[in-house]
Amino acid sequence: MNHLIYRPRTWNAFANWDREMDRFFDDLRTREIDSVSPTCEVEETDDHYLISVDMPGVPKDQIKIEFQDQHLTISGERKVQTEKKESGRIYSERRNGKLHRVFQLPPGIQSERAEAHHEDGVIRVYLPKAQLAKTRELKISSSPETGFFGKWLGSAKNKKDGLHSTHSSPEVA
Repeated sequence: MNHLIYRPRTWNAFANWDREMDRFFDDLRTREIDSVSPTCEVEETDDHYLISVDMPGVPKDQIKIEFQDQHLTISGERKVQTEKKESGRIYSERRNGKLHRVFQLPPGIQSERAEAHHEDGVIRVYLPKAQLAKTRELKISSSPETGFFGKWLGSAKNKKDGLHSTHSSPEVA
């Protein structure tokens, strides 16, 4: 004789979690994207920055590049045509929508000399840096006989002879 064994169904939090996550991502795939931040790459050299932004499917004349204050904004809109079939479904992960990226620029960018280039769905923006004064090492002198400190402190000879510079403090009697 066969016996029927009853096993009550137990609650499985992970199975519920997986189901909910699948449903969440399925919902995301069906929504139209309002605005997406496209991927980018930023390179820096001694004299410039080069920003590359992926804008696939956006024609060059539909891309807008703006400088305002210390910000560079690159934006465009991708419009993908989808066809509807009567007898079947089309699956697509490509989305319509706005592409928008804002970069905060460091001081010293010469925006009036910036250049942009579009090729193979990538916008490249060249941002030259301002020419700053070269760094120089300042030598420290131990004898203030010339220059500003020679006048301000008085030369060693004047101090030795008891003479005071016109810029030295008066003696208290």
